[in-house]
Amino acid sequence: MAERDVAHFIQITDLLKNPITEQENSPSTITFGTINANRIRLLGIIVSQDPIIIDDGTGTISVRNFDYNFGVQIGDFVQCIGRPRSHNKEPYILGEIIKKTDPLWLKYFKKTDKKTQTPLDIIRELDAGDGANFDEVAKKIGTRGEDIITSLLAKGDIFETKPGKLKILE
Repeated sequence: MAERDVAHFIQITDLLKNPITEQENSPSTITFGTINANRIRLLGIIVSQDPIIIDDGTGTISVRNFDYNFGVQIGDFVQCIGRPRSHNKEPYILGEIIKKTDPLWLKYFKKTDKKTQTPLDIIRELDAGDGANFDEVAKKIGTRGEDIITSLLAKGDIFETKPGKLKILE
């Protein structure tokens, strides 16, 4: 039996702010902090049924599933597990599970959720004034660190003061 990927607890604001990377032969991933997640878990309240929209207090997101009716109603506090996707640059969740749950779980997850650093936070932390070392930043970001840095360079969020030295455009 194949193992399932870990469903990382995430807030909707993280889904809305961070890019979802679509890949041809593997699941889409979202990078937040040092985590690359292709399965996510969130908690929130159902605010719409058609389509299903969940609000967790940080934002709202649509949950789509083309084969299953989850049987939830507006006002239900739910736990949702699914895969991050985007269509026309609009993020949504491909829902696997939406289950009515106790709101106390939100308190639990907020206590256990470790604050993750974004790649920009890492660059700020490692920049002693003349720029952060590319290799150190990539190592601290973790998996796909070089790809993330390249993406930030291409978007213009960061720049190189000289080869191998990264600065944030602020």
